[in-house]
Amino acid sequence: MGACGKRVFFSPADSIFLYENMYVGNDVHIGYHADMVASRSRIVIGDHVVFGPHVSIRGAITGLMLSGNSLIR
Repeated sequence: MGACGKRVFFSPADSIFLYENMYVGNDVHIGYHADMVASRSRIVIGDHVVFGPHVSIRGAITGLMLSGNSLIR
């Protein structure tokens, strides 16, 4: 994991995480069946955050080009 705070609760047995790009603050609860993946970007979760079950977060690819136009302006 990129960084993990204190009192972080989640269910790794039934969730999908890409740990090396996740930064999680203190007092975080992530419900079961979570899906958080960011292979080329980061997922940053601050302090005192609660996610319910079945949450899905996908990281964005910055600088992506489509038909010669940047998606990031």
